[in-house]
Amino acid sequence: MNADMKKQTEEFWKNAQQVTMPGNMKELFEENLVKSQEVYENAKDFAKNAEKAFEKVAKSTEKGAKELSDQVIKNVTENTDAAFKVFYDLIQCKDIEDATKVQTAYFQEQMANMQAQFQQLNEIAGTVAKDTAKATKTATDKTLSKLNAAAQV
Repeated sequence: MNADMKKQTEEFWKNAQQVTMPGNMKELFEENLVKSQEVYENAKDFAKNAEKAFEKVAKSTEKGAKELSDQVIKNVTENTDAAFKVFYDLIQCKDIEDATKVQTAYFQEQMANMQAQFQQLNEIAGTVAKDTAKATKTATDKTLSKLNAAAQV
């Protein structure tokens, strides 16, 4: 049995060495191999560009979130400082009339401050949203352009 198997293997290799591929098949395989390599390179570039694009979106969003957070902290600090100031001013009042004037002035000032603070936060949030949308659109357009180029191959 071992001899039969050896003989069959030898015949197989002898016949396999005599097999030739038609010229047009070889060219077709070579063309397909080159195209496959191009598709792979385009896909690799696409992945790298997509990563860079999404990093830009993340950085834009992070920058905006920090700006918004900084403004909130600034507002809280200003409002807290104003509250402590009014408490000290109230302690110095000699009568109810004085206290009412201090309190009324504080509330009027705080209402104006709060309106300005809300407007600032709204403007920052709007800018962050626009910047993030712009960065996302740019990243998406660039990524889709690369994807289309890769698909053209």
